Amino acid sequence: MKALLFAALSFAFCSVAEAAEPVWHWIWVVPAADPQKGWSVFEGDTQARFDGTKLDLTISATSRDWSPELHVEGRVTGRNVRATITRTSTDASPERYVGGYSSFRPKLTDAAQGWGEDRITLRNGASFLGLYRQVPPTP
Repeated sequence: MKALLFAALSFAFCSVAEAAEPVWHWIWVVPAADPQKGWSVFEGDTQARFDGTKLDLTISATSRDWSPELHVEGRVTGRNVRATITRTSTDASPERYVGGYSSFRPKLTDAAQGWGEDRITLRNGASFLGLYRQVPPTP
């Protein structure tokens, strides 16, 4: 009975996971406002619109002394990415980031059983934004 329940729950979870857009994990690293403090590092998960050429997402970051929200709009051309990052609710100018894109889609017969991944790395001077998502297998 437990095995049947486990199988049913696994099937339901996989069906929901395949139906939804994969969640992106992100990390944003920027120089701290006070140079003696080094770096401010934020990370979390977010939904994004990504069709392989256009990227659009919003990041809400939080630390003890700063809670920026970022809107990221980017274009992917081959393995190159150009993005504009705007800090919402501020008068800060949008920043231009550049970087790379990689995508891996194994076969269903590979050890990863078809689970793939996408990675986007963006830089602007000393600032860095990294995005990663796992992609479920496609039948």
